[in-house]
Amino acid sequence: MPQPPDHQRTILSRAAIGLDSTTHALLSLYLILIAFFVLLVSDVRFEPERVQQAVTGIRASFASGDRLLDPISPEATKDQNVRLFERVRRQIPVSLDHTAGVVATNTQTGVRIDMPFDRLLRRDGRAISAAAGPWLDGLATLIGAGDGQPLALTLMVGGTPPSADAQRWARAQAERLSLIASDLIGRGGDRGRLRLGFAPRAPRDHLILLIEEEEALNPAFAREAAP
Repeated sequence: MPQPPDHQRTILSRAAIGLDSTTHALLSLYLILIAFFVLLVSDVRFEPERVQQAVTGIRASFASGDRLLDPISPEATKDQNVRLFERVRRQIPVSLDHTAGVVATNTQTGVRIDMPFDRLLRRDGRAISAAAGPWLDGLATLIGAGDGQPLALTLMVGGTPPSADAQRWARAQAERLSLIASDLIGRGGDRGRLRLGFAPRAPRDHLILLIEEEEALNPAFAREAAP
């Protein structure tokens, strides 16, 4: 089936998730600010080309980030997917089941983990939870050099902004993602294998993690998603 041009796919993507142009621009701005924050705490020099890569990558990821929530693939039972799933379970020493409020599944591209934000952050959302250390250590290892071939990790905010207070909601999500991203880098995660996104079809106040086997994303924290 023929695919529409890139600019039409972007318009369709925005229409599908129900965001007007003002809200979309606002959320994009906050994600760009996160990119600068993570670059800053990672001791990366602000070279013009690298900054432009970060901005371009974030914008591209936001416009099409919803594709990361495809249903479980019929190919997910292949040996490679099973090995990746087991590798994730070995590094994250927390029960990945529905009773714990955390759901891990195979998708078309990797392992997806859905969880409430309060599994990693304090309830006020302003600091990392003391109990989140094992989780974050495991994730940092997966995207670092401590467990064989490093993997790529996408952190996504679930839900769409409430119409009554979109600006405050977007700011809160940006702060949450920046806390988690900077903490992972501080624990040894490779900043080139970390990206940020937005998952409007996921539950609000949920964090979606997508762990994939792919080349390093250096250094944009995002990439153009395949249609």
